[in-house]
Amino acid sequence: MRRPPVSFDEVWEIPVRGSEAEHAGHAFAILGYNERGFLIQNSWGPDWGSHGYALLTYGDWLANAMDCWVAQLGVVTQDHRDLARSDTLRRDKRTGKVVLAASDVLRHRELAPFILNMGNNGALSNSGVFRTTPDDVRAIADVQLERARAEWAPADDVVDVCVYAHGGLVGEKDAAKTAARWIPALYEARIFPIFLMWETDFWSTLTGLVADTVKGVPRTTAAGAVFERWWNRRLERALARPGTALWGEMKQNADAISLFRAHVADDEQAGAVLLYRHFKHHVQNKNVRMHFVGHSAGSIVGSLMLSRLAAEGMRFESVSFMAPAVRCDTFTAHAAPLLKKGTVARYQQFSLTAQAEEDDPTCGPYRRSLLHLVAESFEGGSRQAILGLEADARAALDGLPNTTLHLAPGARSKASTHGGFDDDETTLRQVIRFIHGA
Repeated sequence: MRRPPVSFDEVWEIPVRGSEAEHAGHAFAILGYNERGFLIQNSWGPDWGSHGYALLTYGDWLANAMDCWVAQLGVVTQDHRDLARSDTLRRDKRTGKVVLAASDVLRHRELAPFILNMGNNGALSNSGVFRTTPDDVRAIADVQLERARAEWAPADDVVDVCVYAHGGLVGEKDAAKTAARWIPALYEARIFPIFLMWETDFWSTLTGLVADTVKGVPRTTAAGAVFERWWNRRLERALARPGTALWGEMKQNADAISLFRAHVADDEQAGAVLLYRHFKHHVQNKNVRMHFVGHSAGSIVGSLMLSRLAAEGMRFESVSFMAPAVRCDTFTAHAAPLLKKGTVARYQQFSLTAQAEEDDPTCGPYRRSLLHLVAESFEGGSRQAILGLEADARAALDGLPNTTLHLAPGARSKASTHGGFDDDETTLRQVIRFIHGA
């Protein structure tokens, strides 16, 4: 038995590297633990680590462990202690970057104060990992915003507030991943984040629907572009009826997020309605600048919400849509007038190039992008103009003031698929620059 180090302070800590592992896995023995991680004994001999021992941090364990026979986290970690002492997002003292806990449970707890989670009817959700109560909505404006203001700016200065609406295709788990990317990045840039979570997991239902439909569509031995056009058209026709019903339900959810309902108690109103009520005095006092970011079906949320909030007196400094799945006529009726009036001061849009839309492989057997499927099939089975498609975007945005269209992949966005925009670092940085006025 090799002599273990006398104390944890003597033990070498295994560094966490972002690159891929050089081997498929490796076994070791866990001998103890402290607030930083596990004390492990390796089999590579006394020349490795501290006489064959090392400290494996909890973050490394949670991110990379593949199998464990007997182990239980029975100690208060440093993340637990840091969270207990912090009343908002934590920053690394050296870099100034926001740091999130390695544990999903603790990370969700850190993100929750900035998330507005809503159910199918737009009302606040009291189920799932992220639950939002009326008091939580009140705390966003009255507590978290004021903490950010105290950290960033004098009392009379203006704070940028960004409302983010993710796409309507995802479930809660994927929505949480998007929140974990955008909330810290916005906060680091001194932009106060409000994340609208309205997960529907439409994507799982859609992929199942496509798979079932494919089984009933006759195949052909043809190949090449002619076959692809024939195949796609067959799927568009076969999916029109069920797809329209499914997409219509998702659009109703997007609509309900900002829809005021008469004869409904105040605390049971839609999430965006409650949010505006608590932000109203900040807007009237002109000590916030409002911004909106929407991805995919989040643009449907945005087009309707912007119009309704503008009618209540709210102005938006900037709006950014990424691969918007909203119909052009909906955008023209609700959002375009706000640009013409200056109620929305600046607008930018990210869209895939026409060729990238054709090459997007993420819809499985359907060999075009989701936006093509929506345009050709899910809007009643007849072709409708969708704002995210390049040709439709150019027509709908033509003549609107202070409007910019970014095509991807390109200098302002490296995304190459419909779902790639909210994961793309270049897109995120362009949105932050745009919010700051660049």
